Amino acid sequence: MQTTSEIILRALRRIGVVASDEPATADQTASGLDALNEIGQSFRVNGVQFDMPILGPATQMPIDSPCLAAFQTILAARLAEEFGQPGPDPAPAWAQIAAYYYEPVLSGLFDLTRTASQRRRHSIIMCPGFAGAPPAPPPPPPIIPTAWTDATPWSDAAAWDDSIQWSI
Repeated sequence: MQTTSEIILRALRRIGVVASDEPATADQTASGLDALNEIGQSFRVNGVQFDMPILGPATQMPIDSPCLAAFQTILAARLAEEFGQPGPDPAPAWAQIAAYYYEPVLSGLFDLTRTASQRRRHSIIMCPGFAGAPPAPPPPPPIIPTAWTDATPWSDAAAWDDSIQWSI
C-alpha cells in the first residue's frame, strides 16, 4: 500500500507541476491532500460503495491495487485544474473504479410489501385485461382539419389564410 503523500507526488509529477527529481512543497502536498479527501467523499455521491476516511499525509491508502492507477489519474485531473496544467481525462478512471466498487441497490428485489400475499385486490381489479376490469375506453378519433381541403378553391384558400390569427 502506498501513502497519500506518494500518491499526491505521483499525480503532481504526472501533470508536470513537480519535476521527477524534486519533492513536492508543503503547499502542493496540502492541496493534493484536500483534493484527495474531496474525491474520497464524492465516491458515495457517484454510486460507488466505498468509504474513504479523511486522510492525513502519512496515511496508507485503502485502495486496492487494480484501482490505484485510476485513482491517481482522477487526482491528477483534479490537481491539473487547480494548478492550471493540462491533465488526463478522468472519465475512464471513474469507469474503472465504478466497475470495481459499484454495488447496485437491490431494494426492489427484497421488498416484502410487493410479494403476492401483500398485493391488494383493488390494484388487480382496476388493471385492464384482468377479469372483471372495465373495458378500456376507445382512443379518441384523429383530428382532421376541416377549413382546408383539396377541394377548396384558391380564392377561398386565400380568404381562409387571412382569417388566421397568430398569437405568440
